[in-house]
Amino acid sequence: MRETLAEYGLKVSSIGSPIGKISIDDEFPPHLERMRHAVEVAETLEAPYIRIFSFFIPERHRPGQPA
Repeated sequence: MRETLAEYGLKVSSIGSPIGKISIDDEFPPHLERMRHAVEVAETLEAPYIRIFSFFIPERHRPGQPA
């Protein structure tokens, strides 16, 4: 991929990722591994940014909601 990008004089500004698209209640270690992979891809492509999302917050954790 890097060779093809260089051949055409292209650079990658950011990569898309699924980071953050889980509930705050979900197990974090598998998600952390996906984050590490996203960082590897971004570094390989020399992309300075990684798109991330906010974690899903269940109703019971939202301010003003009964616990």
